[in-house]
Amino acid sequence: MDQIIKNEKAIIQHGKYNDRIYIMKIKEQGASDVLNTAEELLADHQYGKVFAKVSAADKEAFEKNGYIEEAVIPDFFGDNKDVLFMSKFVDPERSIDSNLTENEDVLNTTFNKTLSTAVKAPSDFEVTKASKADSEEIASLYRETFPSYPFPIYDPEYVSEMMQEDVDYYLIKKDGQLAAVSSAEKDPDTKTAEMTDFATKEEFQGNQLAAVLLSEMENRLKEENYRLAFTIARACSVPMNVTFARAGYAFSGKLVNNTNISDDIESMNIWYKKLK
Repeated sequence: MDQIIKNEKAIIQHGKYNDRIYIMKIKEQGASDVLNTAEELLADHQYGKVFAKVSAADKEAFEKNGYIEEAVIPDFFGDNKDVLFMSKFVDPERSIDSNLTENEDVLNTTFNKTLSTAVKAPSDFEVTKASKADSEEIASLYRETFPSYPFPIYDPEYVSEMMQEDVDYYLIKKDGQLAAVSSAEKDPDTKTAEMTDFATKEEFQGNQLAAVLLSEMENRLKEENYRLAFTIARACSVPMNVTFARAGYAFSGKLVNNTNISDDIESMNIWYKKLK
């Protein structure tokens, strides 16, 4: 799996699994050091892409180093300070979306959907926040759902560790059996959360369980005074893009050939929603 570097300047994921560097978080005044670190990693590993979550104030520095803007989320940092998703395509072919027509068809389908009313789970389903005791069952469902994934969510120890690092998992069960799962990766500094890791057991699909989980996560985040939620969704997935669009999320851009899911490097769509 890819490695994660954490220091006083940034949080960076990198590895051949996704063939990329992901600059997940840049601390204040850390842009210059992060850019240098990225170049050192590229020299050592020859990755095909770097992408980064960058404050608007650091945009020029990244542009001077060959990065382009792929998406933007307004007011991500508060006080009208935006976050930019900026990418450097080291391999020129990585910048070409070979599934462009199909991915645009997904967006066109999504944009034609109307906002949905509040979604509730069927009466015989139970929605709960997960605990460490659920880690094995969560990891098992992820193993069933995804042949590959950018993070080791198949490992119950990893799931347990994430629960200690501001990641909340939510479950839907029927008769004690896990039917669906998702997670909210919270950032207490910015009061934002990434809505991610959605999976529904095959026999329970068609019950809008992802939409139920999304609504539950939003409600819990609002109680904790979180301001904004976003997701990085597979560009090829009609169900997930429709789920976020119908919940009132705004589309803000596409990350081309960005993430290894189901044994293929896929493009990803960014959606966001203000919670307050």
